[in-house]
This record gives sequence, C-alpha cells and structure tokens, in this order.
Amino acid sequence: MIPTQWWFLLENTFLYNADEHNPAYINLSTTVWEPMQYNKNDTTFINFPGEYDVNGCFIRAIVEKDMLHYMIQMQDKKIAILGNKRAVQHDSMDIADIWYVTDASIQETMEKMEMEWDIILMEMI
Repeated sequence: MIPTQWWFLLENTFLYNADEHNPAYINLSTTVWEPMQYNKNDTTFINFPGEYDVNGCFIRAIVEKDMLHYMIQMQDKKIAILGNKRAVQHDSMDIADIWYVTDASIQETMEKMEMEWDIILMEMI
C-alpha cells in the first residue's frame, strides 16, 4: 500500500491518492468512503465503487482488498490504476494500454503472467 502522504498526477488529468481535492483534476481515492456526491462541491472526487462518466472519461472504480482500483477509458487510450496484486485478476479489469501500479510486487506479478503490459511503477513517475 502506498503511504497516504504520496499522491500522483497521472495523464495530466487524474490526481491519485491526494489528501486534499484539487478542482483542476479528477481526484481518485484509494479508500472507500461514501457514494459519490455529484454537484455537491467544485471538485470531482471518486471514492466509492461504481461507474462514472466525468469530463469525457469513463471511470470504473473497483474494490479489492478494501482498496479502490480504476479502469479508465479516455478518448485515445485506456489506463488501469492498481494498488495491490489481487486487483490484477479482478473480473472487472479489462485490457489497458497503460497499467499504473503502486509497488514493484504488482509489477513482478504482471510480468510473470507473460502478457505484453505497458507497466509504470508510480514511485518512478
């Protein structure tokens, strides 16, 4: 699991694991809170499993091991954001162009599957 003080800006669109919400980005939580409240504030903060259509991006938030993981269809690519190894094989995970992972053990698990993955370890961004 990634430390809560770390956050990542992905694809210049998604702010992942940020403690404070930034209205310039789609904010993605790692932990489940309460159902998303549309139009309740000036930021988009996804913190509950489900499917969301936000700013032209289709976002699927998935829970595995008490943590949220994401499949995101953008206009020109599909990305996945994974926080643990078990999420790799979740039924809702599709093929993605880019897989963002939070630690090397997830990357190692995916590499053992001998698939052609484009994996980015978020510590290295």
